[in-house]
Amino acid sequence: MTYPHTRRDDTVDILHGTPVPDPYRWLEDADNPEVQEWVAAQRDFTEAQLQHLPARGWFTELMGRIVARPRAGVPLKRGGRWFVSRNDGTSAQDLWYTAPTLEELVGGGEVVLDPNTWSDDGTSSLSTFTVARDGSLMAYARSDGGSDWQHIRTRDLRTGEDLDGEVTAKFSGPAWLPDNSSFLYTTFDEADDARGTATAGLGVARLMIHRPCGDDELLLTFPDEPHTMASGEVSHDDNWLVVSIFRGTENVNRLWVYPITTAHGRSTLGEPVKLLDTADAEYTFIRTDGGHLYLHTDLDAPLGRVIRLNLAGGELTEVVPESDATLSAVEAAGDGMLLAYLDDAQHRVEYRNLDGSDPRPVDLPAGALVALDSSPLRDEAFVGLSTIATPTASFHVPLPVAEAAPATEEPGRPKGPHP
Repeated sequence: MTYPHTRRDDTVDILHGTPVPDPYRWLEDADNPEVQEWVAAQRDFTEAQLQHLPARGWFTELMGRIVARPRAGVPLKRGGRWFVSRNDGTSAQDLWYTAPTLEELVGGGEVVLDPNTWSDDGTSSLSTFTVARDGSLMAYARSDGGSDWQHIRTRDLRTGEDLDGEVTAKFSGPAWLPDNSSFLYTTFDEADDARGTATAGLGVARLMIHRPCGDDELLLTFPDEPHTMASGEVSHDDNWLVVSIFRGTENVNRLWVYPITTAHGRSTLGEPVKLLDTADAEYTFIRTDGGHLYLHTDLDAPLGRVIRLNLAGGELTEVVPESDATLSAVEAAGDGMLLAYLDDAQHRVEYRNLDGSDPRPVDLPAGALVALDSSPLRDEAFVGLSTIATPTASFHVPLPVAEAAPATEEPGRPKGPHP
């Protein structure tokens, strides 16, 4: 067996006075043609060895039968339209379907995104998508070759056609502004190389506003803090942009809010209100209501609690205190909140009024919580559960939840056998 040749060079680093040879440093440059030739040779060599394994055909057929199972995600309502991911078991990646009503979606709907068609070798995938509030446009992010870099394009949902142009983003999903034509995204230096596989610094992050005319605007950056990034979310009443500012992967963040004004088809942002300008805990935005910001936080509560913050003065009030179980997620739901707890390795979900009162459990079967989708603008929610033996099942939860109201399994799963 003759392995492909790997060149060594005389690269040496002096670390604390000690020479440390690094003869393969040249392999870190993924854009180097020599490195690309080396990768291709390694791939060809590996395939040549694997194809002679006597059990390979049997193993491939067995895994194909195990993996090729029909599955569906949890229905999502975005921009007045319904969306769901489905796979009949034969596609490498899930397809996304859409319909104007839930009934039509359950009946089939139409394909809106099919990542299987984006590349010949199947290495392009869907990272995320968001829909403008009026349902006219979708911004979807494509990732190539497993890279963290995202190429965001805009699709007109009325015609099914993509608009001209795309933006390059990283570590963020597009967040639509109320004008239904502009969205926020986070980017770094130009992504015209293979840095999506690198672990080195990416330079300074920039929170940008993408405008339909192509003249993108810089909203926020921290040139003296190269590891600091920001992402934004628009409140359901379209009055505030809530920006979370965090450093690398630390589980603490700052929180700023920008007032939004929309006139003549264009949303503009006022000066930020730096509500929480010290990264002393993790703060996750839930919703706004009556001049207050509702947040899920671990501030003075390692297992999580819900607090309310006055948008004018920053006064903090506890809404749902910390309990003995871990508060893993909180979603605004109708006029209240859905709270998901992890209690003795088992998820449980309850509904509360916005002031934290009157907790009502949602009666669900055992399983791991994989999706919790709701909105202040809807009187229903969807919960996704799965187990080690079953794929994701969707449950429809009418709001407000009555006492111990059982959820109803949503039938919008693909036809065919289920394990």
